[in-house]
Amino acid sequence: MTLSIQRILLILALTLMAVDVAWATLGHFHIDTAAYARLALLAAALFCGGLFYNRLRPDPALEAMLMGASFLCAFSAAASVLNYFLITVAGPRIDDYLVAADRMIGFDWYQVMLAMADRPLLNAFFFQVYNFTLPQIALLMVTLAWTRQTERVYRFCLAIAMGALIAIFFWAALPSLGAKSMYALPASVENRMMLSVTTQYGRELVALLHNGPGYITPDDLRGLIAFP
Repeated sequence: MTLSIQRILLILALTLMAVDVAWATLGHFHIDTAAYARLALLAAALFCGGLFYNRLRPDPALEAMLMGASFLCAFSAAASVLNYFLITVAGPRIDDYLVAADRMIGFDWYQVMLAMADRPLLNAFFFQVYNFTLPQIALLMVTLAWTRQTERVYRFCLAIAMGALIAIFFWAALPSLGAKSMYALPASVENRMMLSVTTQYGRELVALLHNGPGYITPDDLRGLIAFP
């Protein structure tokens, strides 16, 4: 079973990369190829490390850890690029409907932000919780491998990939840029808050959706997780 999941992960990563290369060639996008090549080399090095602990010095835990890291490195880069490409064929925005739904249930994003600006400790707590998502993924993968639950490492990686792809393709069909693209906070309020993404980024997303991607680089980590 473990071997078949490994193959699924490998096929998935290679398929995404092939789609990216084909679309980039046809679409003539401006891509930071050197940076993505470095990520590809890192993923390949981790993959080779996994092969080493599979064939030359068998250690299922280290193999799973390295193979999982290789997949997540390759997948996140390839899915991020695909995410940018899908912007060029994205459907109509649904933010107006979502804002209307918020109002129907009595939720006012703007007033919540004003309230959070007066609660710096609570804001800081939520900021850290939100930004701990990626470290949690790495920690859980290491924990599963360390406790010899190697098959769960691969299942975990597959679950992350499927969840990300569902979000990306759903977003492409019905894009939402979030409340941050619908409101403008006073500078005096925004400057007092710890924000992972700002209303300025919301305006950048609107331009991105209307104009298409400019320079696509892995240095902007928001490409995979901030706008779908």
